[in-house]
Amino acid sequence: MKKNNKSLILLIGFVLIFIIFIIYYFANRNNSFNKYKIEKNKNLVYSVYDKDKTHVPHINVKGAGIEKLNSIIVDKANDFLKGDNIITYTFEINGKILSLAIQYVDAYDDSGYPKISYDVYNINFYNSTILNNDDMLNIFGITENDVLPIVKGKFGEYYVALNKKNIYRNECDFDGCFLQLRGIENDNYLEDIHYYIKNGHLYVIKAFDVYSIYEEEKYFTAKDFFIQITN
Repeated sequence: MKKNNKSLILLIGFVLIFIIFIIYYFANRNNSFNKYKIEKNKNLVYSVYDKDKTHVPHINVKGAGIEKLNSIIVDKANDFLKGDNIITYTFEINGKILSLAIQYVDAYDDSGYPKISYDVYNINFYNSTILNNDDMLNIFGITENDVLPIVKGKFGEYYVALNKKNIYRNECDFDGCFLQLRGIENDNYLEDIHYYIKNGHLYVIKAFDVYSIYEEEKYFTAKDFFIQITN
């Protein structure tokens, strides 16, 4: 019995030490970014507007280019937010790269289901540089030739999975229907894509329309717009 009590005490001790370490790590990690921030007591990204389901981000990074970018984000939000439209965001920090994905949900789209689109910004906050798609590919040492077959294969997987559920009732083939509904023609899979880094991996974000006529909203979620490219 005493041996069991001793083991339990040791286990509790290890758990407490681990919790303290995690708290210390994240507290100091946040502080380590302070020299790049404008407002030291806030995160690198925080909400400048919150109402109901809508959250509009503000990038808390020094630099004239970032200041202009924040103005662009707010101006677009002011134009977009009407009725039931929603804006949300998520962000990741990987090394010196801040990846911010802003999701716009247009409740008034004529597809029969709210239309989702994204703006994605990747920022080297060490030097306040806004990275483009080529920069992102170079970071991972790959090209669009590496990305294309992965994205193409993922849409093939989506079609096979939904076809097995017979939601298209033999009315929608892959090339002439399914891809056209996604706005994909002539292998233009990489049009309107964004790159995003999550947990050290490169992702493609490619939003597409979801159609209620086939009840696709029961099967597709926003997670399906994120396609992992690197392992």
